[in-house]
Amino acid sequence: MPEAASLRGDVPLSVYRNAPPHPQRQSGGARPKLDNGRPLFSILTICLNAEATLERSINSVAAQTYDNIEYIVCDGQSRDGTIDILRRRDTDITYWCSEPDKGPGDAMSKVLSLATGEYMFILMSDDWIPPDFVSICVETFLRSGKDYVHGDVNGYDPDGTFRRRNRGRHDFERFLDWRISIRSPAYVVTRRSLETVGGYKRTLANDDDWLFRAHRAGFRGIYEPRLVVNFQTGGHSTKNHIKGLWQGLKYALIHGGVPHRVWMTFLASVVISHRRKALEFVLPRRVVVALLRWRNRERA
Repeated sequence: MPEAASLRGDVPLSVYRNAPPHPQRQSGGARPKLDNGRPLFSILTICLNAEATLERSINSVAAQTYDNIEYIVCDGQSRDGTIDILRRRDTDITYWCSEPDKGPGDAMSKVLSLATGEYMFILMSDDWIPPDFVSICVETFLRSGKDYVHGDVNGYDPDGTFRRRNRGRHDFERFLDWRISIRSPAYVVTRRSLETVGGYKRTLANDDDWLFRAHRAGFRGIYEPRLVVNFQTGGHSTKNHIKGLWQGLKYALIHGGVPHRVWMTFLASVVISHRRKALEFVLPRRVVVALLRWRNRERA
């Protein structure tokens, strides 16, 4: 197993836990945690100016059939109606706070440092989950004994139009030497893996980096196709997709990925995501076709 220091994120979670509250912090939350002998499941949301979508996320948490849930929301000092929503939904949230942060990676590590559950899931403020999501997660963890569980992602346009279902795969671990084939909005980790691997780096592809580090540390996961997260496109990750792919390429190389496979995967992902016509201005048609064929063989 690699040295613990080499597995850490930018800032250890203990630093967040020991930090004093920001002078501008506002906070609340009145949802109780139950002492019923069932594993505590932490759902964690970060947000900034999310008044248009946050309540949908909160509603999906409130509708869960599993009863022992801790729900924590960290807001980056929104200037719209987000804080009003948090105050109004106080009884559906275990704890919420609003204060300045240093971006999504910083906010993710902060919210993870506040969690006390056995299992932890980051639900972005424009995503939502079906009522049986947590029940399926807990059942899968208890049955498999794995360190993380992941599923599928349904993509929706901001107007609610369904776009596609991005499916995971059972053999995802055979790709982890050069790319992530896990649908990052739909994975849940154990507290033990989080405490060992550490928090998230302050980059777009911090989820790729975390999964590479977890794999190197010996943690193993399982794909559960019943697990689904509904993902709204058009947010921060969608608008910065190419940048995120580029950062993912660098993390794959840093963590020992086979260079030619890493580069081929990156180029094929760009081609697939941005369609042939756009890429033909940069790459010759025969190169685009070859990349698509290679990608299809890799996915088979």
